[in-house]
Amino acid sequence: MEQEQNAEVVRVDGPPPPKPRLTGNVKVTDSKPSRIHRKEDLGGALLALVLLLAVLSFALMGTDHTTTEEVKAVFGDHLRNLLLIPLRLAEGLFLLASPIAVTVALARKRRFDSLIAVAITALVAGLITWGLALVLPHLPEVVQATLTTPDIGLGSLIAGLTIAGTGASSRAIRLSWYGVWFLLVLEVLQDNGTLTTLFLTFLFGRMIGEVARWAFGFGDLRASPSELVEAVLNIGIIPASISRELPEGDSSIFYTWQVAEQDDFAYGDVVLPLHAAEQGQAATSDASILPTRQGTVTIGADRRYRLVGTDGVVYDLDVLDPERGITNTLSELWSTFRLSGLGRWTSPSVKAHAERTVLTTKTAMEAGTRSRRPVALSEAAGSTVLVWQSLPPVASILDEDAADDLLDQAWTQLNAAHSRGVSHQNLDGTRLLVDEDARLWIVGWDQGDVGSSLLSRQVDCAQLLTCLALSVGPQRAVASAQKHLSAPQLAATAMALQKAILPPSVRKSIGRGPLLSDLREHLASSANTAPEQLEPLRLQRFSPKSVLIAVMLVIVVVSVLGSLNIDSIGKALADANPWWILVAFVIGLTPWFGSALSLKAFSGVKIKLWDATLAQVAASFVGVAAPAGIGPAGLNLRFLTRQGMTMPVAVATVTVLQVYHFITAITLLLLIVVISGTSVASFSFDAMTILWVAAGVIALLAALFAIPKVRKWVWGKVSPIWTQIAPELTRVLANPREMVVAFVGIIIVNAGFIGAFGASLAAFGHSLSFPALAVTFLLSNTAGSVIPTPGGIGPVEAALTGGLTLAGITAAVALSTAVVFRLVTFYIQVPIGWLALRVMQKRDLV
Repeated sequence: MEQEQNAEVVRVDGPPPPKPRLTGNVKVTDSKPSRIHRKEDLGGALLALVLLLAVLSFALMGTDHTTTEEVKAVFGDHLRNLLLIPLRLAEGLFLLASPIAVTVALARKRRFDSLIAVAITALVAGLITWGLALVLPHLPEVVQATLTTPDIGLGSLIAGLTIAGTGASSRAIRLSWYGVWFLLVLEVLQDNGTLTTLFLTFLFGRMIGEVARWAFGFGDLRASPSELVEAVLNIGIIPASISRELPEGDSSIFYTWQVAEQDDFAYGDVVLPLHAAEQGQAATSDASILPTRQGTVTIGADRRYRLVGTDGVVYDLDVLDPERGITNTLSELWSTFRLSGLGRWTSPSVKAHAERTVLTTKTAMEAGTRSRRPVALSEAAGSTVLVWQSLPPVASILDEDAADDLLDQAWTQLNAAHSRGVSHQNLDGTRLLVDEDARLWIVGWDQGDVGSSLLSRQVDCAQLLTCLALSVGPQRAVASAQKHLSAPQLAATAMALQKAILPPSVRKSIGRGPLLSDLREHLASSANTAPEQLEPLRLQRFSPKSVLIAVMLVIVVVSVLGSLNIDSIGKALADANPWWILVAFVIGLTPWFGSALSLKAFSGVKIKLWDATLAQVAASFVGVAAPAGIGPAGLNLRFLTRQGMTMPVAVATVTVLQVYHFITAITLLLLIVVISGTSVASFSFDAMTILWVAAGVIALLAALFAIPKVRKWVWGKVSPIWTQIAPELTRVLANPREMVVAFVGIIIVNAGFIGAFGASLAAFGHSLSFPALAVTFLLSNTAGSVIPTPGGIGPVEAALTGGLTLAGITAAVALSTAVVFRLVTFYIQVPIGWLALRVMQKRDLV
């Protein structure tokens, strides 16, 4: 009976406490969480700005703007009236509830600094949006027709949510973002503005929020010391200490915590809760503050720790915070987009990325590769914790002149991994390590792949070969590869060898040196193949050159489409003689040949006339994206350098050619005026008058150059150019034949444009004498080119119209003639120039 009563007492007191898991307090050394200024936030702000400008540009270019009235018509008036009242009620409730929910969520987590940043950002975004709403009525009508008054509350909310954090960090923030999208739909249904305005409001709010998040810093949501200990306990390791590794050059202040189990457990707990008690700042001499060691680079861990178990075993502990998932995903997508044939499966989940790393590492080790053994994977407050077997003391293979045995180990281990279909894809000096027993370790398989393609394995060989060449030189590196790779494999490695596939650190070490070309020559010799037969594979989907061309294409499309007045062109073509238009088009092609002739004459190197002509055709496309003359000059510069001319000589050649072109055109104009005594409308050009004017200009210049300060200022501006072009000018002057050929080419250019201009005028039944036509064109075209607009769009047409009007042509005919002339000599030639540029790219001429 007594025992029963005692048993009842035990049941009343509750269940026995859970069994302790720790044998004592755990010492954790770490830095305190702080706000991080991330480059990703500036990148997000820049992306939002680019999208905002793109949406605004396309909206202003369009003639019809989609309004919510059109979208509303889809639902019908009856449905709209039925939903209007509850939708407005839902909108009001959301605008009231969302800020309150986010505020409460941040306050409960004691993130008061984030709460202040959110309030300031929302206020600033609201004030800026309000200012834009006040300015909108004073903007041009085309802007007012495109935009409506922005929603101040919506813009503030979007900016505030952006800086508040990610949806993964708070359920309130995640639900609020769902509400924002729902609110945008409500704005459409209620006819509260154009779709353009709604898009711009969203992008503007995101941009303000991203900038503020960078300025205030992103909240560090790292796992706490007690959560780290909990994560380690969950994988069966009893920790004695967890010590943060100090990155090189890091001056962070570290603190120590004592993590212990608490006695106050709740009913239903199966483990005792942990509590971390801060012990104060750790001294720099504290043994728990450890320097970074080689081989700790695994998957771009945010933090690295040294974990010591109660049994004395030492582990490496890598912690990946939630935001790392986005960075990894963007990096993988960028690699997949940039390089063809090397893409792999990507996931925004940090845990999935870590699991793939563990799988790749274990598969490589089972094949015979020596690497850090993954022990276990755990989670701590949203962060992923990856525990590794600790490496012995190691050094990079690049830090020493590796022995032949190390080179053989590297190839043997890489071939072993390849035999199981595993590729590394990121071999550099931090992944190829040597321990004190001269054993090679290949670590860091985070970017590797299982079941990889043949191309991925060829890239591995090229990366390993380059790293070994940095250590022992290209000759020994290729000799070691020859022991382990067949002749076809050597040839394939040579074709995969290019900077695009190398890790950034290796590319930086190579610089602009000849290492890759030397490796390719040695590989060709080892494979008994001519070097020219081992052309590098086209792995890059795009390069800086192709990006520049794509940007130019966008500028061309926007410039041409934005400047074309379809009604004016249609009217002009309807009134014109089509045969004369065809004649103008054919004559307008001759300047290409003339420009190529003068370029070939001045080049000083042997180039094909067809290639030079192709460059001038391509210049018709490039010229649209730059002010008149600048685009073609840049393309000619690139063309000459690809023909073997050094950059300084090419710059001098292009400069001399432009100067010679200008002098010849002015001389031609003066000769026509002096010889013919041409008059244009009320302006007559008498030979003696021109001579007196020229003499007066020369006298004025002489008087100015007599002043020392003026002379010094002018020489300071001219001397750099003169120093650059003097040798090339001397060479040209010493070859009269080249000057004559170039002169003929320039005459063909001017004659072609003047002929096309006369044919365009004839298409409307009017004509001018050749001297009058030439003077009108040369003066008008020169005047129109003074204003630096892309391709001279706008000013050239206006100047040509004005010149013809002065020459006595009616304004209507003058405008139509200018439109037709520019159509056949500029707009139609743009797509032809683009095709020529593509041909030059394929032939590696630019």
